[in-house]
Amino acid sequence: MAYEFWLAPILIVVTVIAVVVGYRKLQADRVEIRAKTAKIFADFERDDARRLRREANEEAIKRKAAKIELKRVRALERDETAAILGLISEAAILHKSTLRAKRRQTVMTDEYGIVDRSRWDQEIRYFIDRVVDPQAAQWGRAKFDGSNYFYTFFGRRIEEHIGGEQGEADSLSVYQSDMSGVDFENLVAERLISAGARVRFTPSTGDHGADLIAIHDGRTVVIQCKRSASSIGNKAVQEAYSGCGFHSGDEAWVVSDAPFTRQAQQLATSLSVRLVALEHLEAALEVSE
Repeated sequence: MAYEFWLAPILIVVTVIAVVVGYRKLQADRVEIRAKTAKIFADFERDDARRLRREANEEAIKRKAAKIELKRVRALERDETAAILGLISEAAILHKSTLRAKRRQTVMTDEYGIVDRSRWDQEIRYFIDRVVDPQAAQWGRAKFDGSNYFYTFFGRRIEEHIGGEQGEADSLSVYQSDMSGVDFENLVAERLISAGARVRFTPSTGDHGADLIAIHDGRTVVIQCKRSASSIGNKAVQEAYSGCGFHSGDEAWVVSDAPFTRQAQQLATSLSVRLVALEHLEAALEVSE
């Protein structure tokens, strides 16, 4: 009886201990399961984050590639436009006298003061299509979807180069101290063409320091034109040097109607940039550096 008396409490204690140990083990298992579950979800979230970052990077790469391609296409278009402008500018200056005569013949003003330019517009179309370059006209029609804006756009450049009014005498441009920068560029181009050079105009924006590109006796001269009432400083020299490098020229010139500062002369000597006075332009063309 004594044995049974002590056995019952012992069994109760053992049972309680077993229950407590089992409960604690169950709790530990639950914690472990929760930790594993949390890890699995964290792995899923990390994988999703990686996937999203990868997709975002791929999309960013695609957008960047599209921007680069767009810039390349626009650069090609600018280069093509600059080339066509150069051809038209050179042809307009070369045939300046004839174009002025044609304008006098074709632009009519009636008794009411209404100006009729239709025949002159047709003449411009003919000049671009047949005299300048048939391929240029074909490119222009394709670019502007066959609209007349191509002829209007480049026709304005022809008007700029032939200058003058309808009844003005046909002659090369005459230097004037108050002439605009564009007129000064045209004057320099006319003198170069008259001296036997081929001349190409650069775009009015993005010219990288070059206004004209002249080719004479197999050498390419990149020219910065400066009409000024005051002395020309270092900036023009730096622009000419930069333009020569960009356009792969053989020589860099600054042509001006004004004197050059001593600093500009020193910089030009160190960079091998020629400083040319307008009155010495033709003579400078015959002398190679």
